[in-house]
Amino acid sequence: MTGIHQVLLSNFSAGEGGAPTEIELFVLAGGASGGGGTHGGGGGAGGLRMFTAASTLTLTADTTYSISVGGGGPLAENSQVGNDGTNSFFTSSGVHIVATGGGGGGCSGGTGTNQPVSTVARTGGCGGGGMADSNVNAGGINNGASGNAGGSLNGIPEGFNGGDGLDGTSQHTTCGGGGGAGANGGPAINNGTNKKGGAGGTGKTESITGQSLEIGGGGGGATDATGGSPQVGSAGGLGTHGGGRGATGLGNITTNSSGTHQQGTTDDPTAGTDNKGGGGGGASAACFSDGVRASPTLINKSGAGGSGLIGIAYLKKFRNIQSIGAGLTPGKSADTTLRTGYKVYTFTAGSGDIEF
Repeated sequence: MTGIHQVLLSNFSAGEGGAPTEIELFVLAGGASGGGGTHGGGGGAGGLRMFTAASTLTLTADTTYSISVGGGGPLAENSQVGNDGTNSFFTSSGVHIVATGGGGGGCSGGTGTNQPVSTVARTGGCGGGGMADSNVNAGGINNGASGNAGGSLNGIPEGFNGGDGLDGTSQHTTCGGGGGAGANGGPAINNGTNKKGGAGGTGKTESITGQSLEIGGGGGGATDATGGSPQVGSAGGLGTHGGGRGATGLGNITTNSSGTHQQGTTDDPTAGTDNKGGGGGGASAACFSDGVRASPTLINKSGAGGSGLIGIAYLKKFRNIQSIGAGLTPGKSADTTLRTGYKVYTFTAGSGDIEF
């Protein structure tokens, strides 16, 4: 089985139509937003918890389980560090399974007079990507934040670290990608003609729902391309498994010999995908055309984080979950069409209690 593994639930009543004796389970937290302002690192993906049959979790029969699906972190703007995602959990009196929300991407608002100082990336289930700055420490490295805030469970890390940002010259400044549930975020690149924000860390592919969902990707780091001559902005880091794209921005517009304004391309950041726990892409400097931002609603704003997801599956011969709290979405009977021979529940939002 790939990605999500089995949780053995012992001591349930056995027999045809009774409560399940074992289930498969994954708990995915909400992803963080990328850093806002002129140079933003990618947001970390939501942490992911899973269990294997080799290291089982025993639960008690006739027990109520409280579950909650974490939301994604709202977008950040100006000189704000990215907003962390919210935890998801599956708990009872004897069980405490918590997936930690992703850590926000770092940001920089510049260091000139009356400008805010740089802000470091935040730790989380998966760490936020490092910011960058072109004014103070050209060529310096700004560390991405640590992931795996909740530690490892059954030898499986909750998530991975954000990539490092790289301070540039006045030409290029690149930021680190947010950590993913399966790998570290990519470091920023500023090497010759290859200048781009770090890619978001890869996530995992879960299999218990029967849909092979790709989840837990970090957000891409931003690229800020400025200078005294027209620049074609390098693409920001590419988020995978639901991670958002990092922004590419151009700060300066110049006039060529014929008096025509020249301008390179720009990419606005994108949000992490909801129900995939993706990190949001980092923000970049404003892109101007004759002094007007191409996308005025996204000036110095990052991509938001994507919400989390909880999935449960067990053999079809056992009865449906007997009670699902009204605060959970969806609050319905099992789907028996997604995976042959199994009942599948996927909770996409909310909080509430369930009873098997």
